[in-house]
Amino acid sequence: MSVKMEISFSKSAKLSGGLAILLKTAEADSAAGAETVDPAGVIAKAARIARFSAKSMGALDIVAPEGAPVDRIVVIGLGKVAELTAHDWLKAGGAAASRIKNTDKAAVFIDVPGLETSARAAADFALGMLLRAYSFDTYKTKKGDEEEKPAKSVKVTIVTADPGGAKKFVLCDALWYCNDRFKPQFMINLATLTGAIVVALGNVHAGLFSNDDQLSAQLTAAGLSSNEKLWRMPLGRDYDKLIDSKFADMKNTGGRQAGSITAAHFLKRFVQETPWAHLDIAGTAMGSPQDEINQSWGSGFGVRLLDELVRAHYES
Repeated sequence: MSVKMEISFSKSAKLSGGLAILLKTAEADSAAGAETVDPAGVIAKAARIARFSAKSMGALDIVAPEGAPVDRIVVIGLGKVAELTAHDWLKAGGAAASRIKNTDKAAVFIDVPGLETSARAAADFALGMLLRAYSFDTYKTKKGDEEEKPAKSVKVTIVTADPGGAKKFVLCDALWYCNDRFKPQFMINLATLTGAIVVALGNVHAGLFSNDDQLSAQLTAAGLSSNEKLWRMPLGRDYDKLIDSKFADMKNTGGRQAGSITAAHFLKRFVQETPWAHLDIAGTAMGSPQDEINQSWGSGFGVRLLDELVRAHYES
């Protein structure tokens, strides 16, 4: 049976049954997330008995761990930190996916003590999981009485200190591709990108970041009409400098201060001169207040806003 991975990134995971996958390097005293997943210290004892040394892509599988909030723990080795390559993150994702068997949910902890886990590494790990789970069997010859079984759905939460970082990498690739391939008149992206925008605006307004005043005015007006309100946030050279790096072209975070603004500047570097707007909908799309037309945890924020924008300005 094929498996459909529904992958999300989060700073934490509420554990109740299911599978927990923890990464560990050869040098680390404990695995990522061990304090949350293994309060009774079962992993250390099992590792001694199984002589698990966390060599690259090695695995320690523990069923029904005592005192743990999950049904099963799998520890996957990354080997020595100095020998860890970018491709190893893909392989680790594949190794993790191969361990997902009879479960419908899994939490994966990737922030190993003593190892800096970049947003690119988190994104590559997720890609490795997807590649391992993918099965191209559309044209596979089937026997006459063989029924086509639906893909099994597994919800996977990748727990990392910077869950927005991986989203930014995927989004900037999409912006560059769209701009380069289609040469659009303007671009608008919506993303539940940062927790910082929730701190700034709560769940009343979404953050609007743009390099174009006319597009910003049109979006703001559309939001007022559809009652999906936007608040324009600043962009500027002083904020942009916060993501400069001494060692690379840029870094994907400018630190705790002005987090939603530096995240927007990271995206802005991939749109060139094309008019562009970024709507950070982290506070309004998820956990939004219930009202007469929204009784769901997910509000669908932005759909009516964009429909109003097109209706008001781009339909004859």
